Amino acid sequence: MRLLRDTDPERLGFMRHLMQSTGLVHVTRAGLLRPDPGLATDWLRSPTQQQRTKLAQAWRDDPTWNDLIHVPSLRLEDTGGWRNDPVLARQAVLSHLPACSSGAWYAIEGFAAAIKRRDADFQRPDGDYTAWYIRDSLTGVYLSGFENWEAVEGALIRYLIVGPLAWLGLVDLGMASVDGPLVAFRLTTPGEAFLGLRTLRPEPEPVPLTLRPGPVVAVPQARRYDRFQLARIASRVRSD
Repeated sequence: MRLLRDTDPERLGFMRHLMQSTGLVHVTRAGLLRPDPGLATDWLRSPTQQQRTKLAQAWRDDPTWNDLIHVPSLRLEDTGGWRNDPVLARQAVLSHLPACSSGAWYAIEGFAAAIKRRDADFQRPDGDYTAWYIRDSLTGVYLSGFENWEAVEGALIRYLIVGPLAWLGLVDLGMASVDGPLVAFRLTTPGEAFLGLRTLRPEPEPVPLTLRPGPVVAVPQARRYDRFQLARIASRVRSD
């Protein structure tokens, strides 16, 4: 199997949640993840874009994954008197992405600023910016009032872009300098397809498996089912 080069625990937790919410895997009594024989097999055998779309749709419509909780700069306090709607906020931000031109790069802060101008209350339809109990995770200061829009709404928009949208392959991310912070994004071709902006051509048949001296079996990345089956009887040598 191909190992993930990005071992970010947030990303792994997100993908695990999606796999469980879609029924592709379940947790055994021993605390181990076990693939569902039917659903997981069908998913692994499906074309790459179908695999991506299934996970992206699951995230888009999932009320049990609260993106706001996962924003690293925020700490939410459950007082019992307020509750945000993650699906409402997520789908609102997604609704602004079709305005992005194909292949064009956009500053993340600029995109957030555009939403503030056009749809500032995207996650608070009642316009009440004092009812939610949210603190800055570093300083502990309460982030109440519209003056903290960038610290809350802006941070959520950034998380959605550099987090789920990037993890699902729907956007590419860019830095202003080598090893600098992520400051820009652009829609990928699969991202445009997910948003209904284009129709993808049928995917070509993946390259066949190759037996090399060793013996070593070379398996193309697109053959996920074959890679999954081989991982049960063979050890990974390397990932190109």
